[in-house]
Amino acid sequence: MSLFNARVAQKRPASFRMKSELDRYLEDELVPLSKDKFNVLDWWKVSGTRYPTLRLLACDVFATPVSMVASKSAFSTSG
Repeated sequence: MSLFNARVAQKRPASFRMKSELDRYLEDELVPLSKDKFNVLDWWKVSGTRYPTLRLLACDVFATPVSMVASKSAFSTSG
């Protein structure tokens, strides 16, 4: 079976052997905390071209209105 697995691994396209987008993102250097006026939306606008799928996820997260969270918690505490 190990010969079969080795043969299959050789036949895989190069895209399967490459690191995933998430792996590349996690291995990327961190932005220093001392950097003044860091804007996360600008960072995703520039660096997001390297991570297109993660960029779409970030857009979904940042598109959630803050007011929606506050009103939901107000209704749940009022009973």
